[in-house]
Amino acid sequence: MGSCSITIRDVINDELNVVIPSMEGFTADSSESLEPCMGMTFPSLEDARDFYYEYAKRRGFTIRTNRIRHSLKNMAIIGRDFVCSREGFRAANHALRKDRVLPPRPVTREGCKAMIRLAARGGGKWAVTKFVRGHNHKLLTHCKFAGELPIVNILSEVSLGLLLDKMVVWINLHCLFINI
Repeated sequence: MGSCSITIRDVINDELNVVIPSMEGFTADSSESLEPCMGMTFPSLEDARDFYYEYAKRRGFTIRTNRIRHSLKNMAIIGRDFVCSREGFRAANHALRKDRVLPPRPVTREGCKAMIRLAARGGGKWAVTKFVRGHNHKLLTHCKFAGELPIVNILSEVSLGLLLDKMVVWINLHCLFINI
């Protein structure tokens, strides 16, 4: 399924909380095999990220945030790219360091081009403006459970804030006990 055409009548999937443009051969019961396409709209950026994360998990890859675009007027987020966690390449000077104490970590970036680009639309909605499906590496399709896929950039900003707050408390307690 490379692309889809938006028709006047859109399919609404309440389970995923996403508006899905009508596609040839698509039935509302086939949401498990649904993949992103140009023109899909989502009620929020969080919903779009969750949809792409679930799609990636079903396909056998993980995602990360690659690029965020801000409005020049008020610095509001107006666009975001989510990419395969193997997108791009590690900086060459990382592996060639002379002062290295530990061996370099395994290569995890392979130049994969799979990604989804989202753009803000009126009313707080987000639309898919670019979708690249192809990967240049093997996908982890035979995972026994979802926990086998590494978690990469899937925490919401609120969850990340709570996690960081707990880390600060833990560090403060640790320092307190060291000084006693």
